[in-house]
Amino acid sequence: MRTRLGLLAGAVVCLIGVHACANINEADKNKKAAQTQGKYYVELTDDVERVEGTCKFMRQINAIEDPVRIPSKAETPDYFREKAAYYGADTVLLRGQVGDLYICGHVGLNPDGTRQAPYPTPVPN
Repeated sequence: MRTRLGLLAGAVVCLIGVHACANINEADKNKKAAQTQGKYYVELTDDVERVEGTCKFMRQINAIEDPVRIPSKAETPDYFREKAAYYGADTVLLRGQVGDLYICGHVGLNPDGTRQAPYPTPVPN
């Protein structure tokens, strides 16, 4: 009885580990797509009047608080573009080292730069 219970617990732990590994691999794939493709579809702007009130706010990113590496001044535009593509935003409102991510289109972006739902889903017959 103890052996079966131990095997069952071991199997559950293995399944959880496989699921976590799959999620990490998917996140790495999305980050790579945002770095290589998606950042070219993101617009950087400092025009507050055009963005605020007309676009949907997603989140705010502070480049100084990056836990891995703080980007230099030359790397900051690409840094914000990559983060915006990863999170699905198509516009970044720049305020120094802080960027506000917005969706100004109808839907957000996928990490590879394509729209999340470019066409409405067809109604089944």
